Amino acid sequence: MEHKKIMILGGNSGKDIILGRICEKNVETVAMEYGNVHHKKQKLHFFSVPSPERFGFMYHILSKDINGVLVLVEDNGLKTGELEALNLYKQTGIPQVILAYSRSKENVPLDVEENVPLDLEECVPPDLGLKGNISLIYIDSMNEEDISRGVEMLLEKIDATKNLEQTRAYTVI
Repeated sequence: MEHKKIMILGGNSGKDIILGRICEKNVETVAMEYGNVHHKKQKLHFFSVPSPERFGFMYHILSKDINGVLVLVEDNGLKTGELEALNLYKQTGIPQVILAYSRSKENVPLDVEENVPLDLEECVPPDLGLKGNISLIYIDSMNEEDISRGVEMLLEKIDATKNLEQTRAYTVI
């Protein structure tokens, strides 16, 4: 069975809710959250750190040998910590999917049910230069199917990276 390690990032974004929606087993401690699920002959391991400012040491420990990153953001934009994390992972070429959600349905600029991939450059500062292995989709964070689509998109990116004979797992230090 193939194992994949996925980091979930996002400050005050409901990472524990996402883990609860997609994982068969969840464990939550003060310094980290973990969940796993069996998916198409693979075991997916999801890790997240509550606050990189307080638990930066755990962030570095858990980032060892990751295959991909899910970033949860509210539709009002990426926060500084999220931008820093995206830049850090971008430098390593680690596949990333940004899952954007809205706390109020009228703020969603796109029909959530269509779940159309968006042009990332319209959603983040242009000087950040986020491209390549990063995708952005809107989700309803309470909808398991939306979250699963985001995970599927990330797994496709991981497999595509693997098919390009790049490193299968990355370590961020």
